[in-house]
Amino acid sequence: MRLDFLVPGFAKCGTTTLCALLDEHPGIFMPARKDFRLFDLPDHERRWHEWEQRFETAAPDAVVGDGSIWYTDASTEKAARRRILEHFPEVKLIFIARDPVDRIESAYRELHNSGTRYDVTCPFDLVEVLRAFPGVLEDTCYGRRLDNYRRHVPANRMLVLFLEDLVARPEETLARCFTFLGVDPTARIPDVQRRLNPRGAKHYDTERLRELRRDPAASAALGRIPTVVQRTLLPALGLRLPFPDAPFDWRPEAQQLVRAHVGGDARRFLTDQGRRLAQWPRLAAMLEERACRS
Repeated sequence: MRLDFLVPGFAKCGTTTLCALLDEHPGIFMPARKDFRLFDLPDHERRWHEWEQRFETAAPDAVVGDGSIWYTDASTEKAARRRILEHFPEVKLIFIARDPVDRIESAYRELHNSGTRYDVTCPFDLVEVLRAFPGVLEDTCYGRRLDNYRRHVPANRMLVLFLEDLVARPEETLARCFTFLGVDPTARIPDVQRRLNPRGAKHYDTERLRELRRDPAASAALGRIPTVVQRTLLPALGLRLPFPDAPFDWRPEAQQLVRAHVGGDARRFLTDQGRRLAQWPRLAAMLEERACRS
């Protein structure tokens, strides 16, 4: 088994879109299913054959890659990094970050959208979410997540991108990736403006559906409906609704939690990447508001 590169994250920063665009290059192969968990799991050897099968159709001369945000999850990243480098010591790594405020909002929507599959009931209040799910803030500390790898991987085998660049200048950003991976940087990717896993596709449970999930009989009945059917049925019944296209309620307490936990890390991360705080205007406004008040 050969693995030339990985896209380990960061979560909710455009990794799904990036992997799909990379896979369009004629010299690159990536499996259709992203986020197959392997190296973050203690019993990863048990899943090795299934993971390896995903690469069976790769051309012999293809540059082979994979993507999984679990490898920059604060709770699993160290074990994942050890296992990745044990099996593939020469692997290249691509990371993609975004404005932390945008990432936190995206993580909030994802917790509502997917949490019920893991028996997680997500609060509607953002402060409650940040306190109940500390990983939302910790996984937004890109500098700490990156430290886990750059202490063990040479800088020339690591590439850090920004989602804002991929959106504004997709061809240029992909060309950087292709050069980094040693494939033709002039390859043209169709539909380069596409965005996968968009926020408009995220839904949340209504209070009525939450009541049904708490009822043992109703919950058991829901459990007998295949997930793929539920995705269509529950919105059609008005039990799951798409998130409104409206600003988040960033109460002062929520902003303070972000400033305290993420602010310093974000400044360091941007400086290390040769960027200014203006790269992330929403975070900049949040940090500057605190400075003005002080």
